[in-house]
Amino acid sequence: VNLTSFLEDYVAQLLDQVFALLEALEAPPKKNKSSSGASSAPTLSNFIFSVAMENLFSAVPQNVMIAAAERTLRQVSGAASMNALKFYGALVRILSGASNSCYKQDGTRGNLFL
Repeated sequence: VNLTSFLEDYVAQLLDQVFALLEALEAPPKKNKSSSGASSAPTLSNFIFSVAMENLFSAVPQNVMIAAAERTLRQVSGAASMNALKFYGALVRILSGASNSCYKQDGTRGNLFL
């Protein structure tokens, strides 16, 4: 097994886990005077998520990143949870920028997300 094949499988499995996490996110609690502000629902930092995804997709080979962009596109257009739209938006922004630069380099086609 070569490194690119391994990375493609790894990133696909990682994205499956990311999508499962995003689908499990609950809507943030409504703030009112009677609530204590503490919530038992898990939270995910949009900043940390964005930085982690940017670092991941800038480090993988071009074809792995394009496969991840295509997988994300299918997920977003199919069953994206309303509670996780800002995270899906971050993924689309990151992958759109990365895939756009890849396509400019090889001159094949436009951005996947347009």
